[in-house]
Amino acid sequence: MGRGTAGTRPRRRRGRFWTRLLSIAGWLGVGAGAVALLGRPATSAICGRADATGVAEPEAGQVQVFAAHPPPRWPTSAQTWIAEMDGLADVLVEATRHNSAVIAGGDFNATVDHAQFRHLLSGGYRDAAEQAGAGFVPTYPTDYPFPPLLTLDHVVTHDVVAHAVFSVRLPGSDHRGLQVELVLPPFR
Repeated sequence: MGRGTAGTRPRRRRGRFWTRLLSIAGWLGVGAGAVALLGRPATSAICGRADATGVAEPEAGQVQVFAAHPPPRWPTSAQTWIAEMDGLADVLVEATRHNSAVIAGGDFNATVDHAQFRHLLSGGYRDAAEQAGAGFVPTYPTDYPFPPLLTLDHVVTHDVVAHAVFSVRLPGSDHRGLQVELVLPPFR
């Protein structure tokens, strides 16, 4: 499988909407990656960042796209992180009420071992790496002489199928990004 690069634009091929969602540690990177996909702003903000959300309208349907970056559990308080993750869960539940596909990607500052992250995967949401059978895709940290040990960066989807997920190097970041091949459902 090939390696992706930051800043690539979405490509459409025969009913498939292929995009590279890069989960970037800094907000500017997450926002810039998401904005390239979007036609108009979404109705909800995640973690206070409305500029990192939006709605894409490929062919005859809608896809809500969210970039997420809750604060880490340390040095901020665990209560702040829990509140942000609960708010993220609320936004994702609300997004499914609009009868559209949903893609949320970013630095969730959580592994699948965290109950709050697993809670996000309820109501039909799936972790793209798990869905694609990619196995363990560590993304953090990258600024040490050993390879990344944790998967803090994720793409979660609702009514979207992930076919492939792999990590990509992000120069200047302490995280690896995720390159995800997604296929949208046929729209009604």
